[in-house]
Amino acid sequence: LNYVDSTGIGTIIKIKKTLIHVGGELVLFSVPPKVNDVFELVNLKEFVQVFYNEQKALEHLRRAAAPPT
Repeated sequence: LNYVDSTGIGTIIKIKKTLIHVGGELVLFSVPPKVNDVFELVNLKEFVQVFYNEQKALEHLRRAAAPPT
């Protein structure tokens, strides 16, 4: 992904809302700098978590899925 427009942002928001409704979570990783800048500009990073790499994203998802101790 090297480019994102309003349609792409709208799609991300729709997917996130759908996942919330079914108890899921959307995370993104390895987002190119230009796309990350757009996410920051439209405050999308307050709605969708973005991680530096796949490993960090998976660690987050595993922690989120783990039962409370």
